[in-house]
Amino acid sequence: MHNLYFLLIKKESKNMEKERSRARNILENKGFVTQQDSYWGGGKCDWFVIGGRWSGILTQALGQIPIQDTRKKTSQRDTYNHLGYDDDSMVLTRKLLDGLQHNKEPQLAYLNGVEVYDEDNHEEKIISDLTTDDIGKVIVVVDYHI
Repeated sequence: MHNLYFLLIKKESKNMEKERSRARNILENKGFVTQQDSYWGGGKCDWFVIGGRWSGILTQALGQIPIQDTRKKTSQRDTYNHLGYDDDSMVLTRKLLDGLQHNKEPQLAYLNGVEVYDEDNHEEKIISDLTTDDIGKVIVVVDYHI
């Protein structure tokens, strides 16, 4: 079963591909994939990719493109691309935070309950727990399999 997850990290680069690569390394080093003695105990999953089946979800949350158009665009993506696509990581802005927490689109209302690992505070929480203090960090889309 595939699940949506987010990783929140401090911004270190303007290059989002580098940030997605760093996010992947953080998850691997923290034992996100089945591993003993990890933050998640025995690991949270057996494998993951950046973006994956949820590639483009941040663009949808922003509401800049109608959901139907975004789905057409993202349905052409390789869901096994390990580093995802450009819009699978973004700097968290007030608008994006609002889109994740209070989305008016019925298809996206579930986003506020999705788990997020906050690397800066070393804690797992849900999107609705994010605050304006998190604005400026990079949020990364993760598709994980259990």
